[in-house]
Amino acid sequence: MAKKRNEDIMAKELKYIVFKDPSGMENVILIPAQTGIQHKDIAVYGAKLLAAGFCRLEQDGPVCYGSSISLELGHRKEDEALVKFQYYPRVI
Repeated sequence: MAKKRNEDIMAKELKYIVFKDPSGMENVILIPAQTGIQHKDIAVYGAKLLAAGFCRLEQDGPVCYGSSISLELGHRKEDEALVKFQYYPRVI
């Protein structure tokens, strides 16, 4: 069952935002892209938004790409390392 769940997660495109919390730490929020929720809807009120885009979770690591129209922010290369740190190996 866990393997099937992991394959399902890996097969889907995700939306993400990166924000800086009050302590200065960067955090990532991932949601399924097909929900109809816009990036701006998951933005953390009062937090400094740093990046937003799309992500695929692959066996070798996440692939971040694209940009958010609603937030007018794009992805950054360092987002992949942040997603990997915060979400792997929990979802893989």
